[in-house]
Amino acid sequence: MQRLLTAALLTSMSLMLAGCGNESRTDPPNVGLLALHADPTLETVFFRRVQANRTPLEYSETEVFDFDVDTYTFNFDVSAPDGTVAETISSVETLVEGSDYILVLRSAAGSPTVQLIELPRPDTLLATQAQLLHTADVVDTVDVYLEPAGFDVLAATRWGTIGNGDVLPPTGFDAGSYELAVTQPNDPMSVLFRSSSFSISSGETLFMFIADTNGGSLGDISLVRVTGSNEELVDVNVGSGIRVINAVQDRTAIDAGIDMQLAPPLIENIPFGTVSDLALITDGSHSITITPAGQPGVLEVDSDFDATLGAVGTFLVSGSPGALDAIFFDDDFRVIANEAKFRAFNASPLNTSVDVFVLPAGTAPASNNVTATVDEGEASNNQRIAPGDYNLTIRAAGSSTVLAGPTPITIDAQGYYAILLADPLSGSGVDVIFLYDFI
Repeated sequence: MQRLLTAALLTSMSLMLAGCGNESRTDPPNVGLLALHADPTLETVFFRRVQANRTPLEYSETEVFDFDVDTYTFNFDVSAPDGTVAETISSVETLVEGSDYILVLRSAAGSPTVQLIELPRPDTLLATQAQLLHTADVVDTVDVYLEPAGFDVLAATRWGTIGNGDVLPPTGFDAGSYELAVTQPNDPMSVLFRSSSFSISSGETLFMFIADTNGGSLGDISLVRVTGSNEELVDVNVGSGIRVINAVQDRTAIDAGIDMQLAPPLIENIPFGTVSDLALITDGSHSITITPAGQPGVLEVDSDFDATLGAVGTFLVSGSPGALDAIFFDDDFRVIANEAKFRAFNASPLNTSVDVFVLPAGTAPASNNVTATVDEGEASNNQRIAPGDYNLTIRAAGSSTVLAGPTPITIDAQGYYAILLADPLSGSGVDVIFLYDFI
């Protein structure tokens, strides 16, 4: 972690240690501590020491602190969807003089736990080095290879063998471009993960962890570099994924092709008001083509888009025949413990902007409890929802005009829920079509 550790922790700590010979010192020496949120099953957590330093951390985010040498109770408060504290994960740790630390909130057998990792002391630092933590519940003991980019796993020397919760000790590397591969133990042909290339800079002290993607990207595991940008690297072999929602106004089925491959299309015969199955494509630049089902010669949409490695996105296809649009939205299907995600797609030209309310029974919709406001042709962000029974109500944005509902719905933990809003076949209001885990 060139910026966070070398500059903020190791350098500052070395200066503090240099003052230890001053007999007039009355304060205890300080140590550096990096708090790391590495549990993909949790959303925002708040790090604090007893009641102090309440600092929000999103998944894979870090924050640097200075502490006196002492014994502390460290807490990670897990936030509920309503902003309250759902639970607190605590750990009592002793920080000793001459060391810096990473305090990791991670998953262990499906439950959050805290792990303190001691970093190399300044007098033992290698010129350029890397260290690795295994936090992925989805895989057990693995072999790890960290070699120059383009290396052959079968001809390489493994960095080490590591189990869940284990840390490979700091190891010296030459500066350069590297890739990390994970395989089954003693079986280099069984590659579980291979990262894209990344740089290790001269003088860098790099800390990384292997993590579950937990549905947040394709593939089972990823590699997170705990650097200034906290970069997550996905498996280079997973490609990208797309889905298509059919919201065309004449309610006929459509086909979706990639790069003008229309016969057969990538996804065929998508009924109105449904979301297609996931289709895998290569990452990079593409075009999506939309035609009426079974009519490859009638080109309705030919639109360019970029597919990101490991990422999944959804095309909302809406409008009238002859004037269809295909709008791309990034997806986040990372599964969160004890809560769900909710999203709304608005494909109703009659309702250019709507307020969506997901409220407990007996709670009246009001300006201060709107779940999401969605313009026509757009989608809301994922909204965090606690499990339970609710009423779904749609109103014209900023008004009391009810377009649909209240409709009773049930939200289960770890689910992904979405609705599609379409023009009604007759009359006024809006049609609400339920997608994903509502079905």
